[in-house]
Parts: sequence; C-alpha cells; structure tokens
Amino acid sequence: IRLARDAEHHEVETKLNELRKVISAEKLRETAEKLLIFTESRETLEYLVEKLAAWGYAVVKLHGGMNLDARIRSEHEFREKAQVMVSTEAGGEGINLQFCALMVNYDIPWNPNRLEQRMGRVHRYGQQKEVHVYNLVASDTREGKVLEALFHKLERIQEALGTDRVFDVIGEILPGRSLKDLIVEAIAHRRTLEEIVAEIEAVPNEEAVQKAREAALEALATRHIDLQRILGEDRRARENRLVPEYIERFFERTCRFIGMAIEKRRDGLWRVPSVPYALRNVSQEFKHRYGEVFHDYNKLAFDKQTARREGAVFIAPGHPLLETVIERVLNDCAQDVRRGAVFADTDGHLDGWLWFLEGELRDGANQIAGKRLFAL
Repeated sequence: IRLARDAEHHEVETKLNELRKVISAEKLRETAEKLLIFTESRETLEYLVEKLAAWGYAVVKLHGGMNLDARIRSEHEFREKAQVMVSTEAGGEGINLQFCALMVNYDIPWNPNRLEQRMGRVHRYGQQKEVHVYNLVASDTREGKVLEALFHKLERIQEALGTDRVFDVIGEILPGRSLKDLIVEAIAHRRTLEEIVAEIEAVPNEEAVQKAREAALEALATRHIDLQRILGEDRRARENRLVPEYIERFFERTCRFIGMAIEKRRDGLWRVPSVPYALRNVSQEFKHRYGEVFHDYNKLAFDKQTARREGAVFIAPGHPLLETVIERVLNDCAQDVRRGAVFADTDGHLDGWLWFLEGELRDGANQIAGKRLFAL
C-alpha cells in the first residue's frame, strides 16, 4: 500500500511540474494570457486551485456543482480579472470561453468526444488567436502510451488537413472502437501495447482527413440554402440595427448623468470600474430576461467585431449592463418624458411635430408576435 501511495504521489508531483513547465514556456506572467485547465475530478480541481493561487496567479474555478448564475459569474471573473480557470467536464457545459486561447488537459478523458467538446470551449468559429492545447500524458504508463499514440496520429492528420481544427475528427480516428476499451485492454494486459498502437496507426490518414472536411461542411451548411433570402434578411437587420457609435455615445453620456464612473482605455475600449449597488440590485424578472449585472467591467466594446477581436464584453440592446442603465434613466426621467421633448434642428429647416407610434402584431391567439416603433 505504501509503495502504491508513493507511486501515486510521484505521479501527482510529476504532472504538477509539467503544468508549471507549460506555464513557464507560455510566459504567462509576462503576456497575461488566459489559461484554461480541464481536470476530471473536483478533488484535483481544488488541489490545482490551491497550487496556482500559491504560485501567485488569480484563479477561478468552474464545476458541475455550481448553478448557472454561479457559472456565468465565474466566466465573467475569468474574462475580466482572473488569469487561470480550472474546470471539470460538467462545469464547462454551455459556457463560451472563446476569449481564451491556451488550454491544458490536466487529465485526459477516455472518451474522444469529451476531449473534442473540451477543445470546442475555446476553439469555436470566430476564434481570433492561434489556440495552444497541451495534453499532460504520463508516457511511462500503459494508459499514457495508448494516448500518446492517439495524439501522434492526430498531429499527422493536422498536418495533412492544413488546419488546427483537428479536434473535429477525434471521434473518427477509431471507427467502431472505444478509446476506453483500448486503454482497459492495455492496463489489463489483454493485448500487447504494440497491437493496440498498431490498431490506432492502421486508420488511414486520408480517410480521417476526409471525415474532418465533411464534418466542417456539415457544421457550416444545411442541405438547402436560400442565399437571396439570407442576404435580404442580413441587409434588413443592418438597416434596423442601432449604429454602435450611437449606443456608445448614449451609454457614455447616460453613465455620467446617473453618476456611474466610466473610463476610456488606452486601446480605445471602455472600462466601468464599479457598478453602483442600485444598478446591480435588479429583480429576478430582470435577471431571467437579461442576466446578472456584475460589480465591474474591465473591457467593453460597442462594435461586435471589435469585441470579438479584443476579447471584450459586447454592449448592445439586451446586455444587462445597458438595460439596467436604461431602466434607471427611464425611472429618473419618467415625468419629464411624459411632458414631451423638444428636438432642435441645427440647420433651421424643420418646424413641426414629430410623433413616435408603437405598432404591434398579434397572432391568432391574440398574443403579441412583434413590435416596432414608427416615427412620423
């Protein structure tokens, strides 16, 4: 028993040292790059959180025991403050971590599809950075040798594919076989390592590459595409969309009007260092509709492409921060608004009344199907 415990302790220390080497190689302290670490168990998660905090990193955790609100808060903290997130498999479900481009699989799942899903957390369409994924494999174990053979196979397919979206084919490398079965066979000595590695190597690279291309095409297209309809809807959406500069100007002026500090960053983005409690103290109905309003926002953008490129929070109608600001203004100015407003024409050409009418469309059950504002 003592020897087994010593061996287990040695493996844990070896893995931890390898993680530290990855962090050092990626120059995490100098670059302030975000790091996502996946592990299989809560116990390992807590262990890693403790070690990373002791090394001086701001770290946040994500696991399946947290409710949706708590997970969204963790995602926000990771985006805004923390440099490292440690997550279990279940914790990452439904969370978009595309702003992170560095990932470590501290434990390797025996199900290839789960490994694929992990990588999909950071490697989605629209990812602007080159994604680096490290898999910590104990190559001196029988389990590790099977995994090592799989990853070598993936590297060769990646080269042939000409893209790093190789995770799309992880589940296709072993058609009709389970990676878990192969690992169990290796550990139980039911087959030699040479036989198992040979089975992995036997899958033709060309076949796997073709399956990857087909998977990418299926993700991007449906069987029938009405291009003219899509272009028309896109054009109408752009025409009806509020210009980002208008929202930005409104938000900046409104923040100053209600007394909430807002700062322009050196990179041209915005920062809200502290959201007043009165704006964060929203109703459950508000939370259900828009989401939670956080204490601070370090990086805000009002243009979608800029937000995606810079890893910033995208502020647009429907975002909880903008909506709570709008609610506050409507409350504070309700009486003045009811009395009407005066629009000044700086050119002096227009004189008269401007009416704003709200039209609504109802369905057969007399339920509101849509609304629109008309200016006359």
